[in-house]
Amino acid sequence: MILLSKEQDVFSADRRKPQEQLAGRAIGHAARSAGRGGNRAMMEFSGTATQFSVFLVSKPGVLTQVCQALAKEKVNIIALTMMDSNEHGVLRLIAQDTDRARYALRRLNLPTAETDVVLAELPNRPGAMADLCSRLGADHITINYAYCTGNAMNGRSLAVLKVSDLKRAIKLLEVRKPRRKEPVIRPRGRR
Repeated sequence: MILLSKEQDVFSADRRKPQEQLAGRAIGHAARSAGRGGNRAMMEFSGTATQFSVFLVSKPGVLTQVCQALAKEKVNIIALTMMDSNEHGVLRLIAQDTDRARYALRRLNLPTAETDVVLAELPNRPGAMADLCSRLGADHITINYAYCTGNAMNGRSLAVLKVSDLKRAIKLLEVRKPRRKEPVIRPRGRR
């Protein structure tokens, strides 16, 4: 089951391909559900998204420039991870508005690549990511890399996965399957 939003991305809806429109709605769902209360006990496939990989020199202020450029264009970052080496870093991010993010990043004139990734909402409990990985592994789908957002407020996290076969992963994850029965971990002091 793909979770879609009824809201349209006014900025760029007419210029996007149908796949990009689907991704925008899936990200919109993930962003809105991150702010809602309630807790679902199983993984939910949220769709696909365009991930930007930005190659940055390892110098003070470079990441700040990227984040400020995105903020200036009013781009909401849904997920972000940074990998570093001695000479450069790779910033991977998913934005709520792909076209605005693309525009902001092009203006910075930094080497950037775009990749389609899988999004899945996970409950905040031990084994949630293991269940997702085992489902993909059982169908011989390689996970090239993965990262998660941390949003324990509503008991859900957003997993971002770059997989070897996107179409097969989508087909597999559209079928909801509960796995573990462990209790969900809830933050203390908030209800």
